[in-house]
Amino acid sequence: MKEFFKSPKKTAILGLISCVIMLIFMFRYINVYSILYHCCSLYFTGLTIYFVIVLIRMYKKKGNIKIANYILISTFIISIVSGIVLGIMEGESLFSLNGLSLIIITIYLMDIIFIKKAVINNKVFAVVVIGVAIYEIIKSCMFIYDVGGIKFVNISYLVGRFVQITIIPYFYNYYELLKGGK
Repeated sequence: MKEFFKSPKKTAILGLISCVIMLIFMFRYINVYSILYHCCSLYFTGLTIYFVIVLIRMYKKKGNIKIANYILISTFIISIVSGIVLGIMEGESLFSLNGLSLIIITIYLMDIIFIKKAVINNKVFAVVVIGVAIYEIIKSCMFIYDVGGIKFVNISYLVGRFVQITIIPYFYNYYELLKGGK
């Protein structure tokens, strides 16, 4: 198991598979309201594209990592802005806990991808992502939806939190390789 989490290829594949699963859940239903919701979750699409380009680069030695990096950061920023707009439209606070975690993840990614200095280290990144994901999973399990007499939990929301956790090993390794000068 330890070797699995140390392998950039294997953790990139894990990230890609979990992002594709999330995209399947996201695009099951599309309507006007869900389009804004999907913009809030656009970072899943960015992560998917990023992992595809990274894996192509690892296996075929082709693919532009700079483009992958810009797509990744752009989709996170669009997701944050969309989340703020959606929050305002719903009369909620400016930032949700998930929105704040996206901001921290974005800062972390910008640090390791562009700046190459860690303002937010691996441990903070992992604790924030896992902590918020667990909190959001517990919170969403407390709100069971009743549709036509059938009670259910928003599965796509739970999968989204799981996906956030599954990207940790790849970026954790990326950070460690960066620290080692590789």
